[in-house]
Amino acid sequence: MSKLNKITVYGKNSVITILKFSTRKILKIFLLNERDKEIIPDKYQNYIEINKKKFSIKSDIAHQGFAILVDPIKHYKLTEISENEKNICVLDKIYDKRNLGSIIRTLAAFKITSLIINKRDYDQSNISMLKSSSGAIEFIRIYPVSNINTAIQFLKKKNFSIFGFDGSAKEIIYNKEIYQDKNVFIFGAENMGLRELTKRNCDLTLKIPIDERVNSLNISNAIAAFFGFYSS
Repeated sequence: MSKLNKITVYGKNSVITILKFSTRKILKIFLLNERDKEIIPDKYQNYIEINKKKFSIKSDIAHQGFAILVDPIKHYKLTEISENEKNICVLDKIYDKRNLGSIIRTLAAFKITSLIINKRDYDQSNISMLKSSSGAIEFIRIYPVSNINTAIQFLKKKNFSIFGFDGSAKEIIYNKEIYQDKNVFIFGAENMGLRELTKRNCDLTLKIPIDERVNSLNISNAIAAFFGFYSS
């Protein structure tokens, strides 16, 4: 995960979110079409550049003719986790960047604002991730770490209960009595699940009950299913 000085974010929703909530320093707004200038708030009109070349990217991303050049988002260290933090999501491994963006969007939707991820799996400039997060990354505190299991041990010392999701677990998610005041929820890689060491470091493993004819859920769907229930 290299240090970045500036990032281009594509997509109408992402651009409008950054402008609306002033989450980053704005350097330039790129539009494909002149007519879209009316969507941009008056105080940002001087930042606009009509630039067709900017949208000739080698990607299948539906940019909608909107892009913005901004400072990188802030990343956090584990020592910066608030004493008042109640729920943290951890991704043990994630390879699909669109899935990661969808997960970030789901977390923001259900007010889970802290995400721990292996720094090797995370690139905040990835176009696919940024587009699929649809601006939601602006509301998530991201903690890139070198080792997930070291992070788990740190969180245990901070009195977090560690829950891992595994299809072979005996406990299902619907018993709300198992959840504590401070919880960490760990989800494993697509097609692989939790690594054995990560599983052993959990206080309890859980499963999301699904139709037995279906082998498993996509990780972003599993996270949406769980936090939809958990926040209800």
